[in-house]
Amino acid sequence: SASDDCYVKCWVIPDGGITDNMSASDDCYVKCWVIPDGGITDNMSDSAVDLLGHQRRVGVLAWHPTAENVLASAGYDYLLLIWNVAKGEIMQRIECHTDTIYCMSWSFNGQLLATTSKDKKIRVLDPREGVVRHEGAGHAGSKASRIVFTKDNRLVTTGFSRMSERQYAIWDSTKLDKPVKLEMIDTSSGVLFPYYDVSTNMLYLAGKGDGNIRYFELTQERPYCHYLSEFKSSAPQRGIGVLPKRAVNIGSCEVTRLFKLQVKGLVEPISFVVPRKSELFQVDLFPPCPGDKPSMGAEEWWEGANKPPINISLRDGFKPSEQKEFAAPVKKAVEEVDSGAPKNERELRKAYYELKDENKRLQERLSSQEIKIRQLESELRSLQS
Repeated sequence: SASDDCYVKCWVIPDGGITDNMSASDDCYVKCWVIPDGGITDNMSDSAVDLLGHQRRVGVLAWHPTAENVLASAGYDYLLLIWNVAKGEIMQRIECHTDTIYCMSWSFNGQLLATTSKDKKIRVLDPREGVVRHEGAGHAGSKASRIVFTKDNRLVTTGFSRMSERQYAIWDSTKLDKPVKLEMIDTSSGVLFPYYDVSTNMLYLAGKGDGNIRYFELTQERPYCHYLSEFKSSAPQRGIGVLPKRAVNIGSCEVTRLFKLQVKGLVEPISFVVPRKSELFQVDLFPPCPGDKPSMGAEEWWEGANKPPINISLRDGFKPSEQKEFAAPVKKAVEEVDSGAPKNERELRKAYYELKDENKRLQERLSSQEIKIRQLESELRSLQS
């Protein structure tokens, strides 16, 4: 989730495997928290890790899908940072964006990172080298667009046309000159949030302000995307959360559970169920899915390794693996890492007017110096004559 104090808060859940939960706010920090066994019983004020690298509000976070403690963060300073959370260090700074980063998504094995931006471009990045591998024009509309990587290295984006029609597109991540499929959905104004289920190749689209959630099946053959159905409700949604696949109810053939944030702050769980008469384990509905163990450490990934997620079977239900205790790095004093740069809109506005006044004073001083130089040159010519 995101707010306006530049903090990004990352929550480490015991017995939950790779960290799945985080929140963002506005004072340029990325903050990580360790939730104690038994859950939160009181307000927490001491974070486990404080990461400072952005100069403006942090808006987007994405955990690496297979490497432990590798986090990508994007801020309103157009900067994308790759973090080693365990060490509290920046692994890579990526400065290729020229406008606000709307969304980012890791590839299936974490080798690549895709982004959408306010400049209407789609970029596929090498996060270790910090370079753009592929780039192309995305949706033509001016509103925000979203992006997800699929298992077969295709990209799914949502956005708007020049006529403000909502649309989704499917792209070959190595050829971004045009999409392999582009389809209009409707003319509503809310941004479409995509969720991709890697186990079943299903795509869920939930629009902000909508009451319905559409779902599709993705295939490798044309037409690449097949509309299945939609969930309908009269209550509009502000956002959508997703339960990890390993936690769904197998007995009732629940393939996905979404959490719908309503306008009044209520959270409504929505189960997507495929009815089956048989009580046996449904292999086609529940293929092996990513478990709670990382495939490698941050250092191994940084050295060039690419590994797929460690999949587990849900036949006997999910059993959490034993998790090692998170060893937080020693925190640095704020004075040691604070660059003195403005951290919020008020400070930015103040700094802008201060620089504007200083520029005016310098211009006036320059003008007076130029007049004085012309006077001296005139006196010099008169003396020479």
